[in-house]
Amino acid sequence: QVDAVFNNGAGTWDNNSGADWHVTAQGASGPDFVMDGALDANVPVIADNGGSQLYAAVRNGVLYVAANDAGEGRDHFIFIARTPGALRAAPWAKSGQVADWDAFLADENDNDYEGWFDAPAGAAAQAATGANGGVLEGVFDLDGAFGAIPDEMWLAFGPYATADGGALSATRQAPGSLDSDGNIQSAEFVRLSLAAPPLIGDVDGDGCVSLGDLAGLLAAFGACDGDTTYVATADFDNDDCITLGDLAGLLGAFGSGDCP
Repeated sequence: QVDAVFNNGAGTWDNNSGADWHVTAQGASGPDFVMDGALDANVPVIADNGGSQLYAAVRNGVLYVAANDAGEGRDHFIFIARTPGALRAAPWAKSGQVADWDAFLADENDNDYEGWFDAPAGAAAQAATGANGGVLEGVFDLDGAFGAIPDEMWLAFGPYATADGGALSATRQAPGSLDSDGNIQSAEFVRLSLAAPPLIGDVDGDGCVSLGDLAGLLAAFGACDGDTTYVATADFDNDDCITLGDLAGLLGAFGSGDCP
């Protein structure tokens, strides 16, 4: 609520007979994630190894990542990629190699510095760390970076000894190393799916479960994979046949989605 009185600049006041004027204000919604060095609520662990945890979530096109903050003589890095590429030199003059990334978030052991690197132009990104025992966290605008939200992102956490040439701690990288060779290979990234789950019942893919979908399912009813009338998009339970279970799924979802 905003309370106000008015003055016309010439000495005339209006204070609503001493009761003031009141305007009810609707507060704006807060940010999707808060950058304060504390792990945000309801963000799942996507990789865990040797006491290191890597967290990630996406809300409204914003990727949130977090991991153990730097300390104990190690610099910490979170690498993100639409598709991890060929091995390239590790960042910050560390030893070894890392599968090519789109951007990375770094936290330096020797001071309170943290930030994003290699982020594409137009990508809004923020970072924060907490007190020792907190987290390194960051947000990254996927749409601003790539022009669209990808169906998936791949992430990896790498802790390195803080000195130039410092080695990767393979026992603490997350996901865990496959061979402890001091590199973070593409197979050592974890996949984060961003694609919306399929809409059960939407046979024709128009985003609305309607009579057209029911007609499509009934036309394929009884068909199995390999039959000419089989329609994979009507096989909601993925048993390779269009059966009563699929019909029940469609009827249970009837009218859902973006329907006129």
